[in-house]
Amino acid sequence: MLGYTHEEIQHSFPTYLASLISALADTFPDVMAEMKTWYNGYSWDGKTFVYNPFSILNLLSKRRFRDYWFATGTPTFLMKLIKKQGYSVLDLQNKEISLHAFNKFDLERIEINSLLFQTGYLTIKESNMEEQYVTLDFPNKEVANAFSIHLLSEFAEKTQESTDSLIRRMNRSLRNGQVDGFMVAINALFAEIAFPIQPSKGSGIESMEKYYHSMFFLMLKLLGFNIEAEVLVFSGRIDAVITTERYVYVVEFKLGDAASALTQIKEPRYHLKYLGSGKKVVLLGIGFDVVARNVGDFLVEEMGGQEG
Repeated sequence: MLGYTHEEIQHSFPTYLASLISALADTFPDVMAEMKTWYNGYSWDGKTFVYNPFSILNLLSKRRFRDYWFATGTPTFLMKLIKKQGYSVLDLQNKEISLHAFNKFDLERIEINSLLFQTGYLTIKESNMEEQYVTLDFPNKEVANAFSIHLLSEFAEKTQESTDSLIRRMNRSLRNGQVDGFMVAINALFAEIAFPIQPSKGSGIESMEKYYHSMFFLMLKLLGFNIEAEVLVFSGRIDAVITTERYVYVVEFKLGDAASALTQIKEPRYHLKYLGSGKKVVLLGIGFDVVARNVGDFLVEEMGGQEG
């Protein structure tokens, strides 16, 4: 009723699993690991995790990785509520929330994370009963990706098809080392995103920086590559690292000029840990123009490493 454990899937569907692995082996070397990434992760205690049964049955039947459960209904109300209340995507991930929040039913002051948990878009990843809080996050790739594309479409006031098209363009550009094409698509998305929060006096830049940084991360998250945000290195933090088959992009996103962003990567030598990856390392400093509310300029510098 509520989900399958890994052992239950192996015990109940051996023939279907064999067929699935055979059909997808050329694309996914480890089909079972991919299945876990896409559909596992639901939990009510932060210890036991189960797969979405609806998605698993569709996967075994159609032998394709898709957003099966999420496609059953677009959470329009939730997207509009998130936009109205000025939440950023970073407010919805790995969020610690008190257990008392689950007992509040005031519709005028609704706790969005609690609502997302109750509707299945967030789940419990960790539980601390001593201090009475849980850590909520997206359960898996299916939910995180589909939720992100709908949220970005809502903020950009674009159709999902239009947003999908721009994301695909960004993906192809980074895969081929074409930073210019990537930035054109980034500009096209940001051009339609209005800043939804009227910041209080004295906190405007900080609020805008958090908001636009979260929108930028949301775009990166949808690319399908390995995306890391706020990456800790020995000399500080990197805004984002994007790893493709042939490239490692070390990205700094700042309100201001691109030169400052690039300097923030180079001076602490954020990129050093990636030089031995066997891939070409590309430093990308992006300066965001607060007045125009779009990318003002960007600078690219290729470092050591090989294009594999």
